[in-house]
Amino acid sequence: MTRVVPLVAVSDLASSLAIDDLAGTRMREFIEAGVAKIVRHQTDSGAFALWPGGPPENHLTALALYGLALARQAGYAVPKEPVERGLRSLRAAVISGELRAPYHQEVAGEEGSRAFALYVLSVWDQPEPGAAAKLYAERARLPRYGKAFLARALAHGGGDPQLLRTLLGEITADARAKGDGVLLPEPMGDKLAFYFSSDVRSSALTLMALLEAAPDHAMVEPLVRGLLASRQGGRWSNTQDNFYSLTTLSAYAKRRATEEVPIEVSLGGRRLYQGRVQPRALRRLTVPLDAAHGELKVRADGKPVFYACRLRYAPKPEALTPLARGFEVSREMVDPQTGQRVEKLRVGQTVKVRLTVFAPEERYRVALVDPLPAGLEVVDARLGHHRDRDESGEPDWSHVEAHDDRVQAFADVMWHGEHHFEYLARATLAGSFGRQPTTAEEMYRPEHYARTQLETVEIKP
Repeated sequence: MTRVVPLVAVSDLASSLAIDDLAGTRMREFIEAGVAKIVRHQTDSGAFALWPGGPPENHLTALALYGLALARQAGYAVPKEPVERGLRSLRAAVISGELRAPYHQEVAGEEGSRAFALYVLSVWDQPEPGAAAKLYAERARLPRYGKAFLARALAHGGGDPQLLRTLLGEITADARAKGDGVLLPEPMGDKLAFYFSSDVRSSALTLMALLEAAPDHAMVEPLVRGLLASRQGGRWSNTQDNFYSLTTLSAYAKRRATEEVPIEVSLGGRRLYQGRVQPRALRRLTVPLDAAHGELKVRADGKPVFYACRLRYAPKPEALTPLARGFEVSREMVDPQTGQRVEKLRVGQTVKVRLTVFAPEERYRVALVDPLPAGLEVVDARLGHHRDRDESGEPDWSHVEAHDDRVQAFADVMWHGEHHFEYLARATLAGSFGRQPTTAEEMYRPEHYARTQLETVEIKP
């Protein structure tokens, strides 16, 4: 979803960059394949799950149907029957009040999911004005992003203008400075992490509500600058922040960019570019590192221009030292029969790879990734899939994937304590091979991250 839909929203920007992998008809093929993949996450109930075959979640159902609506609006074919089943499931959940996540419930998070569902129903021309009015009356329980979704539902469904003004006033309150702009913090902070909440996401959703309901609002420009100032290395910290920021800034660009802008760019007194940039287009300039010296100057005539400057580099292997930031992770190879640690392998030998993750407190949407060195291939990646269960009887690992170059295990919720994952691998090629670190990361709060050290795997003939 978060790969495909932003490409739909910013297709004119992406095409101006001439991205080789998405040139010509490849963009359309990529998006069509993505739409088909989204549908494969639908469950028998009509709701959608994070993983194929996983438990359905209503806020994920709203997210999937929202993405499919954007794809349809952009002219892509979206299958009718899965959408109808999804909308029936979402409406039933809104009306019955059974908006519950399978692992973790927080009142504000569930009410935020209800607001999201109401907005998505209105996008598909199936508004529920009675449910929206009831939620407005109880809006004190809503997080900021929930109020933003409710405002968008009212704006899209022709709701009471006074209610809309009240909501816009509440969601734009308490702004905090970010760079030369502002962000709107989510008051409940990390308590809503399970629902993908963050200050950037809530700010982007508030900005979209303003663009749809009050495009001349004084908070629009500061929020744009605040979102841009929130990037690190040219992107936001996780896929949800990227998704909502890109789609919102695309909507802003389409409203604001109407004229060509003369631009001149120089570095160290050497002109890199002089010309006119088209509305809603990007220009990318690349300079070799050994030529990147001196003062960078960007001059634009008459209209504001947004730009970013990034330094691309690769760390030396010795820089990949162990790291523990909100997790601890370790890796070892052992003999499948004896359990003894294995230091060196021989071609044809099978070993058990044992990964251990320690979470000092409850974490959500955790990815454990173990890269495979050349010379080693997976035999059985599902040893640890249902091996460990917590006190509630839930398995540690919600989803497992085996690839040629890595094994990945994911946990929707990782409770406090030690968690294990094991798989079998076979040595297939003699040699000395570098092995990248194993990593553990909370996907939507990537500041919680750990890795092992870089290793060398010896495989004898």
